[in-house]
Amino acid sequence: ATSLGSVLGFADESKVHASVLATANSSQAKESSSARIPAAELASLQRKFTIRRRGLTDVIAVDASAETPERAAELANLYAKVYMEEQVTAELRSIERVEAALAQRADELKTELAQASAGAAIMLRGLYNDYLLRLKEVGQKRKVIMPHLRIAAPALPLEKQSFPSRRLLMLLSVALALGSAIGVAFVRDHYLTARS
Repeated sequence: ATSLGSVLGFADESKVHASVLATANSSQAKESSSARIPAAELASLQRKFTIRRRGLTDVIAVDASAETPERAAELANLYAKVYMEEQVTAELRSIERVEAALAQRADELKTELAQASAGAAIMLRGLYNDYLLRLKEVGQKRKVIMPHLRIAAPALPLEKQSFPSRRLLMLLSVALALGSAIGVAFVRDHYLTARS
């Protein structure tokens, strides 16, 4: 199973998996207090996802396996939603760090400007204004943050079982039974003719 992070070029997805687990657990708890996700399912959730790029396009498929087709579709949709939310959250945290650094430097420049001589004040004022402008630009970026991905089509439960194929299993069973019967007949015939 490939992780969405490796398909998109991100290394760590532990936050996404933790959020999927927490969200899936809390959403089921709201629906029914007895319908908690089993601990085994929570522990193996990461192995239940297959993420792959469709051909050479930017389309990415998120597949999930679960006990029922409905649960698999729910998990795949939840994974995609949480991943997009985590992407926006990470971008907001990054903007907050940049804002804090710019604000701190602007405060330092304001202090230096108050203590500067007339010649240095001109240069510091220009630098201070540049920092204020950058701080304003970063603040405006916060208002337009959106995921770099979008869900083209939500996962839908399969109408019929995709694997294992009942027809294929029946054919293999018949072939195995026929092969076994022929083998037993051959060994029995060979063994009886060898004794006589």
